[in-house]
Amino acid sequence: MNSNIFDIIKLQREFFSTRKTYDLSFRRHLLQNLRLMLDENEADILAALNADLGKSSCEAYMTEIGMVHREINLALRNLSLWTSPKIVPTPIYLAPGKSKKYPHPLGVTMIFSPWNYPVNLSLIPLVSSIAAGNCTILKLSEHSKNTTADISELTERK
Repeated sequence: MNSNIFDIIKLQREFFSTRKTYDLSFRRHLLQNLRLMLDENEADILAALNADLGKSSCEAYMTEIGMVHREINLALRNLSLWTSPKIVPTPIYLAPGKSKKYPHPLGVTMIFSPWNYPVNLSLIPLVSSIAAGNCTILKLSEHSKNTTADISELTERK
């Protein structure tokens, strides 16, 4: 990925302007793809975490992959609730009117991942960003080279 960061941001903003991320079925599909990507490549990710940080398979699953799975499941379960309009108090001077808040995506987000929990601290915020309907740019750490290479390849492929 030798593209200029400004070109990447421009492309993400252009995609966001299509309003495709507003669609809940699109968000669900992305989250399900992320879960499938983790399931299909779990062994590779565990090996990369072992090579980079010396984490055993059990520790890596508990502190990295398992937590991402829980976050994806939580987001899929609550997506409709989180995106539904909320009734809020109406100021007295606007009575007898009713007030609602409508959650909507804000645009493009960027996630900077640290080296010590490269899967957990990059993919959990990604899950939240996808659930919120934002486009996301993921900046992975150079210090966990194997894990960064794995996640980069997997996210570009899906």
